[in-house]
Amino acid sequence: MPLPAMGIWWTLCFLIFLDKTWGQEQTYVISAPKVFQVGASENVVIQAHGYTEAFDATISIRSYPDKKMTYSSGYVNLSPENKFQNSAMLTIQPSQLPGEQDSVSHVYLEVVSKHFSKSKKIPLTYDNGFLFIHTDKPVYTPDQSVKVRVYSLNDDLKPAKRETVLTFIDPEGSEVDIIEENDYTGIISFPDFKIPSNPKYGVWTIKAKYKKDFSTTGTAYFEIKEYVLPRFSVSIEPESNFIGFKNFKNFEITVKARYFYNKVVPDAEVYVFFGLREDIKEDQKEMMPKAMQVTTLINGVARVTFDSETAAKELSYESLEELNDKYLYVAVTVTESSGSYKAPN
Repeated sequence: MPLPAMGIWWTLCFLIFLDKTWGQEQTYVISAPKVFQVGASENVVIQAHGYTEAFDATISIRSYPDKKMTYSSGYVNLSPENKFQNSAMLTIQPSQLPGEQDSVSHVYLEVVSKHFSKSKKIPLTYDNGFLFIHTDKPVYTPDQSVKVRVYSLNDDLKPAKRETVLTFIDPEGSEVDIIEENDYTGIISFPDFKIPSNPKYGVWTIKAKYKKDFSTTGTAYFEIKEYVLPRFSVSIEPESNFIGFKNFKNFEITVKARYFYNKVVPDAEVYVFFGLREDIKEDQKEMMPKAMQVTTLINGVARVTFDSETAAKELSYESLEELNDKYLYVAVTVTESSGSYKAPN
């Protein structure tokens, strides 16, 4: 009769390994994560060697240190048909754990069969999923609003749908505002954060976390700078303020840039963007990416010609007649070596 199986734990990926015995060689290996995540499906694999007859094994995650509660369990059959290898997916749900978050720090992984049994103390983490914070821009000035969106995903990169908390922290580390929002789709739009008239200038921090059950966090940064008037002004002079579709095939626009001390900007790059507006009072517009032009400003002046017919077709308009009662939107960015200034229409 062979001696009883004896297990050795190997720390690389948390393996239980049975050493050789005298007589018939019988070994088993159990592999599982070194740390279990709350709310995640953990795969535990059993391999047995030296056995000829099929047998069952129970894999369980149990409470530490008393083993009074079984959080999750699975039953596997090891047989010649599956080459004595099988696995079970085990999950610890947050609702199963007593007390507050992080109150349970370890669990037992236990494997029991008629040939061997073993248990191992495993650390538990409440970090589950991902929180990505997105702001509409990196730099703001006083009285502007920070638009924030959070992408919340579980460990399988699917929408987590967990209530999320945002905290805005000023450069001195003080918490300025805390906002909570429910998550129905995995993409959470928060109310705008209004920057006060006299804010603390510098780099602010946004921290995201789940309201309960999990310790996952996400961090993003934005900067608040004092508003500084541009060093030069930019003006846009269209060929005409009112245009009929018959004479709108090629439309000339002149861009001028002048320093505030009344000298022209001698040399700069000019980026001209075009779009269409239904109502001049509304901010909504259809941009025409292919119509964008880059030119050089010389002695304070640059000129571009807008090919309206080609640009209109980009937005699926059949003819220029369909543009009647619409407004042409023009935005210009002038960049010299030391900075830039953007002048919307």
